[in-house]
Amino acid sequence: EEIEEIEEVEEPEFPGEDEVEQFTHTSLESYTDIDFYKDEDSNIWDENMDFVGTHNEDSDEVIIKEGYEPEE
Repeated sequence: EEIEEIEEVEEPEFPGEDEVEQFTHTSLESYTDIDFYKDEDSNIWDENMDFVGTHNEDSDEVIIKEGYEPEE
């Protein structure tokens, strides 16, 4: 029996406040009172500089990382 290794997605490093701009998207509206930001690689970050997910600009789809919960 082969055991499949679950590939952990390597989280990107926060690029720095000068490298991100504020980002809003309908799929993020359920997180109230949290500001989101996007960098040039289409990674989405929250106001705590936590990695949230990615934004596909072609399809305008947001893919939120598994288990993401904003800090209170």
